[in-house]
Parts: sequence; C-alpha cells; structure tokens
Amino acid sequence: MIKSIARYILLIAIPYSGWAQHMPANMMNAGAGTNITDHMLIMDSRKSVNPPDIVIEGSPYSSPDFASAFIRAKRGTFNDVPARYNAADDNLEYQLKGTTYVVMPTPNIMLVKFDTYSMIVDKLASRDNSYAFYIRLDSGKATLLMRKPIQFKDAVAPKAIETEGKPARYVEKQVEYYIKVDNEIPRPFNNPKKLVAMLPDHQQELEKFISDNKISKNPQELTKLVAYYNSL
Repeated sequence: MIKSIARYILLIAIPYSGWAQHMPANMMNAGAGTNITDHMLIMDSRKSVNPPDIVIEGSPYSSPDFASAFIRAKRGTFNDVPARYNAADDNLEYQLKGTTYVVMPTPNIMLVKFDTYSMIVDKLASRDNSYAFYIRLDSGKATLLMRKPIQFKDAVAPKAIETEGKPARYVEKQVEYYIKVDNEIPRPFNNPKKLVAMLPDHQQELEKFISDNKISKNPQELTKLVAYYNSL
C-alpha cells in the first residue's frame, strides 16, 4: 500500500509554479516553489506561519477531517487515501507518513470518491485552460456538477466608532451549479428552467417534470431532474 501511494505522489502531486499566486500571504497554505518538496505541508509547522494571536474564523475545508478516499488517475487507481478538499484554494490535500501533500486540479485526476460524495476535475468556462474540482451529483447523457467555493477575507480594522474590527475569516460563497453534455466544458446555470434550456432535447418532458414535482434550485431537486433526463 505504501508503495502504491508513493507512486501516486509521483503521478499527480506535480509541480505548480503558479500556486502561490492564488493564496493570500497570511493563509495557512501560503508559499510554493517549483519542485515537489515545496508542495509538502507539514501540519505542525502551520503554527509558525500564523502566530498564535492571529485569529482566523471558519475553515477552508468542506470537511476539516481527513477521510478515506478512492482516487482514480490516468495511470492508476488508489484506495484508502486519507484526503480532504480545500474549497478556498481549490486543491486536494492527502497524507502520507504524517506529511500532507497538495494536489492542484489537473486532467491527470479523473475521480476522487469519498463515502458521501464524488469529485471530478474539468475545465472552468470562465478561465482559459484552467481546471477545477467539481462535486458530481449525477451523470449519464448529462452530468450535473456543483461547486461550493469558500473565500478568504482579510481582517478589517475597527472603524472610528467601533471597538473591534473583523478578524480574518473564511466565508462560504453561493453554491454554483453546472451542466456538462457530452465532451463540452461545464456550463453554469442558476435555475431549473435555464438548465432545461441548455439541454439538447426532451424540453417538454422536463418542463412538465419540473411543474409536477415542484423542482427548486437545490442539490437534491436538481439531481432528481437530471436523473430523470438521463433516464429518457
């Protein structure tokens, strides 16, 4: 198992020279280089990055604890990898022998499967040649995807009439939904009717399904709608 995970490191924990540009200087994960050793984050050393009196509210993680994941990459599959998703930096962290490694979203990663949800990597329509992690809600003729981004906000000094400002914090942003048909880039939508208009067929059946089932904009309802479309 150790050899398998070590091979996994060489396959997908690749150098990423632009990593530092996406991280605030006072974030826990700040700093990067151009070789694999610069992608190692030793958890205990984070205390030296942020002094003890610096308060950061919230968390950059969808779930703060490492959980067992199945990972499928282009060159192999790996079981029981302790991993967690950093939604603030859009990267995957995984552990090996007490060290935490960071993996940026690249086409080399095909699937990351946790107990309750799965993630894939695909292009971002809003950025040329950029990739992102997506939560996969349903797949078939059409694939329903979701992103739950978290934003880091710097501390705000108190105003003249205030005794306290705001500490540095992680803030959950609005959930984003995307639809992918065939090999196209995932496209964003913001309500069920717009989703139907983006699909290539069965519009009438889908509109009736929305009306009959009172489909709203939430993961469960949208998954039900896309699952219905994929069954037609």
